Amino acid sequence: MSRSCRWSALGVLLITLTPGRSQLNLRQNITDRPLLQLEIAPDQNDQLQTGEKKNYRFFVNLSGDSGSIVEFLPPFLPAGWTGQLYDSANTLLLTDDDRDGFPELGFVQPGRPHYFTLRIEAPTDLSGDTGKLDSAAVVITAFLDNDSLVRDSARLNIRLIPGLLIHNFPNPLEDQTTFVIGIPDNGEVSLFIFNRAGERICTILQHEPLATGVHLVGWNARNDRNRPVASGTYDYLLEWKQGERVHRIKKKLVVNRR
Repeated sequence: MSRSCRWSALGVLLITLTPGRSQLNLRQNITDRPLLQLEIAPDQNDQLQTGEKKNYRFFVNLSGDSGSIVEFLPPFLPAGWTGQLYDSANTLLLTDDDRDGFPELGFVQPGRPHYFTLRIEAPTDLSGDTGKLDSAAVVITAFLDNDSLVRDSARLNIRLIPGLLIHNFPNPLEDQTTFVIGIPDNGEVSLFIFNRAGERICTILQHEPLATGVHLVGWNARNDRNRPVASGTYDYLLEWKQGERVHRIKKKLVVNRR
């Protein structure tokens, strides 16, 4: 009996895969071909800074009486993340020599691990609707080119650690916008809106404890008296307090009412 590994990508701020470890796959057909078992490992967890690149080493192990060429499904990553498969020395990009759409590790002999590298680059910037970028879960699936039902998967879970940043989308806005706030470490966060005269018209956050990561905060284009603000250009100020130190970012937004 053979069982293929299945996975899915879900989530709002976190992308998840099938729960639990992928199952090893065994297959033997009626022509008395050797019983083969394919393993890819290990599962890994890590965290990366915005724009950071890192290499992750995995191995493929084939058990049975004969070797086979091992291929990979192209790794899937969320928008903004990139990933490529390299050889064990991390020098040569794995290529699709038989042009079937799947990069190849090459011929794998049974009984000894064959290593390869997954090179990951985190998003360099958070812009637009980036609420789904604070983590990535990458599934790596290997299979035999002469029997694709013999396969196994490993996964790499990565948490994104952003620098201190903020932007809002949409901008210009009519009556709603969302602030994307990146916090590099736990701290207290304040967010204020000012008119062109420098008067504070709205307090969105004040001394709000936020954990490391990416946070989404909405604003309905109303002031502290719950009145709609007029069309025009406004400043917003982000303050992040960590201990006795306060870091600030100031940017502009435009309200364009119809």
